[in-house]
Amino acid sequence: MSKSACLKRASWPYRGAVTESRDAAGRVDSYFVCATPRTGSSLLLGLLESTGVAGRPQAYFRRPDEPLWADRWRIPRAADGSWAYADFLRTALAEGRGENGVFGAKLMWESLGQMLGELRALYPEFDPELAEDDARLLTRVFGRTRLVFVRRDDVVDRAGQRGVGGVVRLGRHAAVCGAL
Repeated sequence: MSKSACLKRASWPYRGAVTESRDAAGRVDSYFVCATPRTGSSLLLGLLESTGVAGRPQAYFRRPDEPLWADRWRIPRAADGSWAYADFLRTALAEGRGENGVFGAKLMWESLGQMLGELRALYPEFDPELAEDDARLLTRVFGRTRLVFVRRDDVVDRAGQRGVGGVVRLGRHAAVCGAL
């Protein structure tokens, strides 16, 4: 992969547009924990849920897991095994919201484009060529939305872990780069 492709893949183009989507008191309706693998994001989700005020965040929009969520939620399926994404989205929002109405979810980089594609099919008035329309689309669907970025400082060690089996360093180097 070229250096420019790596940099493009590593940047979240929606950061500025979406992170300011909150009311005057700083409240949000939804947040996404934006992460890459091995950053401790699953631990963070559990901690957020345990507060009782941050919804029930999970990786609802990770494509390989969507069929499992659909089965768990008993979303009706068509004869070909598919389901209506509107039903999936409605149920994910209901399941991910806490008692105070705040919705939380984890969103990995590879899931962002897939989720936006599904949302654009439901809301075709948003132009897929405009990044600001993607931010507006997220706000339309999820309300006042905040992105919480989780990154890992020791990316070289993380890369090495993929090549060396059994070597795992837990969250010591994970850092939250945003706030609710």
